Amino acid sequence: MLHMKKVLITGITGMIGSHLTDSLLEKGYSVTGIDDLSVAKMENIKHQLNNKNFFFEKIDVLDFSKLKSFLNEIGIIVHTGQHYDEKMSDLFFNELEISVPSYNLGIGSATYGEQTGKMIERIEKVLLKVKTDTVLLYGIANLALTETMS
Repeated sequence: MLHMKKVLITGITGMIGSHLTDSLLEKGYSVTGIDDLSVAKMENIKHQLNNKNFFFEKIDVLDFSKLKSFLNEIGIIVHTGQHYDEKMSDLFFNELEISVPSYNLGIGSATYGEQTGKMIERIEKVLLKVKTDTVLLYGIANLALTETMS
């Protein structure tokens, strides 16, 4: 039996999330999407609602109690280490009760250029090692730039 790859997408009703969903479902992935519908609309994903490999839940990513149930099936977590103190890093993992990141890039404080350079160098090593099919980025612009360049 073929093992179905599972993907969790936050902000799924937005332009990027909805198009990523279409692409992943077409490639045979199982997609779970969450969104609070504060910006985008269900209209962007309504054509997928009857797809047996698609599941949608209206959840705000800041509602940790609801979000926890979706984090149990994450395979690899990479933490950039840009935010490394209790208030910006450890608290997030503790509150969501998710495991310690598989990889911590240890970027630390620096200018955007220095952080981006370190991220390109370090994320490339991780990606070459784990050979992942899909990478989901959330929230940090210079991380998204880095990953795109890698």
